[in-house]
Amino acid sequence: MPLPYYIENTTTLWIKDDIAPFGTNIYTVQKVSGYSPNDLAVFDFIDNFNDQTIDPNKWFTDGIGVMEETSGGYAHIVSLLANKYPRFVSAIPLYIRNYMVEYDVQISGASSEACRMGYTSHYIDGSELANWFLAWDGNRYLKFWTRINGDWALRWSYTTPISIDTWYKMRIIETHAGVKVQLLNSSSTLLAESGFFRYDYKAQNSIYFGQRSFRDAGYWDNFKIRRYAEIEPTVTVTTEGSVYKVKVTNNTSEELRSYQIQIPASSLGTLTATTSLNINTVYKSPLKSNYYN
Repeated sequence: MPLPYYIENTTTLWIKDDIAPFGTNIYTVQKVSGYSPNDLAVFDFIDNFNDQTIDPNKWFTDGIGVMEETSGGYAHIVSLLANKYPRFVSAIPLYIRNYMVEYDVQISGASSEACRMGYTSHYIDGSELANWFLAWDGNRYLKFWTRINGDWALRWSYTTPISIDTWYKMRIIETHAGVKVQLLNSSSTLLAESGFFRYDYKAQNSIYFGQRSFRDAGYWDNFKIRRYAEIEPTVTVTTEGSVYKVKVTNNTSEELRSYQIQIPASSLGTLTATTSLNINTVYKSPLKSNYYN
């Protein structure tokens, strides 16, 4: 059966599959009609905010302020009053382990907790029991908090102020070791990274992003949640006539289940967001029958 796929910004082809420890998978990719990208079949959660309408199947909004999807294809949130927490909150359960949250963010105003983002075990009627969250303070320093034994504490801060109206990339990584934050520039160069920090573990089912106080404002784009591996699989692409052969090698001792695999689009000729691709599995290294992830 052909694999589902997603094409991101014409630069990356994404597929999802299982990969055995130090195993190898081989796929064929053909440009033939009759197939369509399906982002929700590839990612645990994804939104590129391109339809100018907040999708009720993905988000609900909460708090007081401006909350919208703009014509430019971004989520835009502005806080108009102090401590009213306008935000997008995920509307579907998200029960995953070893995950990475990735998104682009641009701050246009910072007062106290600008462009706040967190993962929570419960969010109903303003009652929040968050496990961790990050935000930028009035100095535009990145701050990262977690809750341990019921108490909040600042675990890490990056005291180089970011630039207003400039796009950055964020990664939040959660594993058995805890949770950590990475800040990157728009070219994906790492600028800062926290260590792993523990937190009170609760079943996590809602993710949110937004603002806290008056003059906190910003934009989000390319929001997705995917599975995490300490070392990304190695991908090589060769051609056999009109068929591309893709070899994917797991470089870890961990079995990667339902893992999102990145394939450089440049190695597959010209791709657009709607290119029709027939992707099939040729070979897979055997998986562990009793593995859970």
